[in-house]
Amino acid sequence: MGRTARAGTQRSTGYLDRTPDPADRVRLFCFHHAGAAASTFAGWAEALQPRVAVYPVQLPGRENRVREAPITDFGRLLDAVVDAVEPSLERPYALYGHSMGAALAAAVARRQVERGRPPVALFVGGYPDPRCGPPLAVSALSDDEVADLLVRIGGMSEVVRRYPAWVRTAVRLLRGDLAALHSQPPTGPDPVPVPVRAYVGDSDPLVGRADAVGWAAYTSSSFRLRVLPGGHLFHLRSGDRLRADIAACLGELTSLPGGRPDGGASVDVEDRLAGHAAAEQRLDRVVDALPGVPPADR
Repeated sequence: MGRTARAGTQRSTGYLDRTPDPADRVRLFCFHHAGAAASTFAGWAEALQPRVAVYPVQLPGRENRVREAPITDFGRLLDAVVDAVEPSLERPYALYGHSMGAALAAAVARRQVERGRPPVALFVGGYPDPRCGPPLAVSALSDDEVADLLVRIGGMSEVVRRYPAWVRTAVRLLRGDLAALHSQPPTGPDPVPVPVRAYVGDSDPLVGRADAVGWAAYTSSSFRLRVLPGGHLFHLRSGDRLRADIAACLGELTSLPGGRPDGGASVDVEDRLAGHAAAEQRLDRVVDALPGVPPADR
């Protein structure tokens, strides 16, 4: 899971790998991409402690939950995740979701807004405006074609591709997760009063800047889009930069101590929302002044 349980906490085989520490200042719940697992966030806890406590969310059907059947209905999955994490939301918390995880994190945020316990921030990576629907469908593809697709987007190595049993497991997980994602009902029109920070890889073949800009309409609070090096799974290649930016944003929003993030280009999305006056009014116009970033990319 990427982190050893602290003394006094208990291990779990459910959605969270341990009981959150009551002394946590800010908690960050992380939701993995389709076909992946909580180990995607290995190293995040060590990198962000002690300012931010990281809790990867493990969905059924993988790693320590491999004996459980994946949940392929989005509504059921959302209910199960909310039931699992809600008791741990008594402290300030934020959500990060990557690709499919972004859709799930956004739905959790909306549910908690409705229940009067909103997150301090919603961080989303590699996923378009929720109104656009999932960027990937595999129902018409054969298992071999799905495996080839996973290799192309960095979700499976060529080495793993040589082992049929591992390939079958990966394909099964991806199909189940995408089935859940495609069953998600349309997103409500009302924006949530939660700051949203969106991230996209500069060479992502599935989700581009223009797709991620739509997240501005998801919030009635502040919005920022940041472009990081990498493809669809840029959080694996640019994890340090992503974590630094998340920590800096949480520092701004919760008064935690923290420095400026390093690397990557911050994009002022105002010019990408021409004609969307309502969304433009919601932008906070906060753009990092990073050394080495050309003005055109700011």
